[in-house]
Amino acid sequence: MITVSAAEPGDAAAIAALLEDLDRFYGATECGPPDQRMGQINEAIFTSPPSAHALLARDGSQVAGLAAYSFLWPAVGSTRSLYLKELYVPAAYRGQGVGKLLMHAVFEAAAKLGCSRVEWTTDTSNTAAQAFYARLGLPRYPRGVSPSDKPCPSPRVAVRDPGSSSPAWRSRCRDRVPPGRELARPQAEPSGRPVRARKGGNIMRSVMLVGVGVLITLAGGIFALQGVGVLGGSVMSGVTFWAVAGPVIAVVGLAIAVIGLRRRLAS
Repeated sequence: MITVSAAEPGDAAAIAALLEDLDRFYGATECGPPDQRMGQINEAIFTSPPSAHALLARDGSQVAGLAAYSFLWPAVGSTRSLYLKELYVPAAYRGQGVGKLLMHAVFEAAAKLGCSRVEWTTDTSNTAAQAFYARLGLPRYPRGVSPSDKPCPSPRVAVRDPGSSSPAWRSRCRDRVPPGRELARPQAEPSGRPVRARKGGNIMRSVMLVGVGVLITLAGGIFALQGVGVLGGSVMSGVTFWAVAGPVIAVVGLAIAVIGLRRRLAS
């Protein structure tokens, strides 16, 4: 049975091996002497106060995965954010739910410590990791853009009400991630106020488009039926022009309605 618990000083060698495996996964060819790596791990995790924290998935005496995190401050108000730096499961344990166990333990740690956010990123090319988070209900967000407009990791944020004792978390997207910094604030208007999405106006316009499109489609259908003589009692009845123009008007109306519907779904 696989369990998850906090790393202990005796785990330094196992953590070093996992991190070496992780480095090679990302293409590293040299990882430094083992003693040096263990010293760095002990200094980062097992000193007081520690600069980072680690959770380990354990399969008996074997280490089956690692979640390494630290804290960012401030987050919401004066609360902390838990930043998940690395989540790694070696090949032998993939597909067995180890990553899911580690993520649950990370969220439990964040809730216990009163964090208002859990934040992490994935490389834009790491589709396997993105699919993993999507299966957990944390879908990929729009790709971040650095100040130089070069691609940077895709941000993922889970947010909890800092005033709530509930362990429930929700996904949240931020659009820009300056490398190495907390996710960016919204752009400002000339007045200095943040730009806010005007969703209400967009929804109203899309609904109006759908309504106008439906009316035009119905009118085109009526004109066509009158043109071919199915509907009588009008100057358009039996007129060839309306038999031809009616379907064209109906298609135009249908196109307008579809455009409005797509904008509504996207808003």
